[in-house]
Amino acid sequence: MDRKLVAILVAGALVMGFTAWRAYPSRPPEIPKGDRRYMHCPKCAKESRYDEHQYEKDCAYCGQKGPLVATKESIRTIGVPSGPIARLLPPLLLEAILLGAVVLWYVHRRKTLSVEEDQLYTECSRCRQRLRYHAAKIGHLAQCPRCKRRFIFPALAPDDDEMRLRWWQPQWWRSRLKV
Repeated sequence: MDRKLVAILVAGALVMGFTAWRAYPSRPPEIPKGDRRYMHCPKCAKESRYDEHQYEKDCAYCGQKGPLVATKESIRTIGVPSGPIARLLPPLLLEAILLGAVVLWYVHRRKTLSVEEDQLYTECSRCRQRLRYHAAKIGHLAQCPRCKRRFIFPALAPDDDEMRLRWWQPQWWRSRLKV
C-alpha cells in the first residue's frame, strides 16, 4: 500500500479518535436533593415523582438494575436525554465521509497521473495512424489496427523527446505552457 495513503488513513483515524474522546459526554451533573422533583428509568423512560426511597431501587416497570435518573423538570417537557452514541454519531459520520472522499480523490489522482506518464505515442509510417502505447511495450512487436503493418514500438531518446512529441500528447502541451 502507498505510504501517502496510509498517512491519510492514520491522520483520519487520529482525528476521529480525538473527536470521539472530546465529544463523548461526561456524566450528567448531580442534581441537589432539594431540587429533585422527578425520576425516570434510563431504559424504559417511565417517569414518576421523586421518592428518596424508590430512587436507589430497581425500576418497577422493566426491572432495570441500578438507580433511576433524577431530574428537575419532567421528561415530558424536556424530552428523554439522548444517549452518548446519538451525540457521537453525527460528527463521526461526517468525518468518515470526508475521509472517504479524500481517499477516493487521492486514489483517482494517482491513477490519472500514472496513466499520463506511462503513455507514449507514435505514428504508423504507412498510414499515419496515431498509436498510443505504454512504456512497458517499448521494443515489442505490434501491428497497426488500420493498415495491419507490423512494426516495433519505438523508444524515445531522452534528448529526442521534444521533437518526437505530437500536438495531441499532454506532454507536448506541458512543455509549451511552462513559464
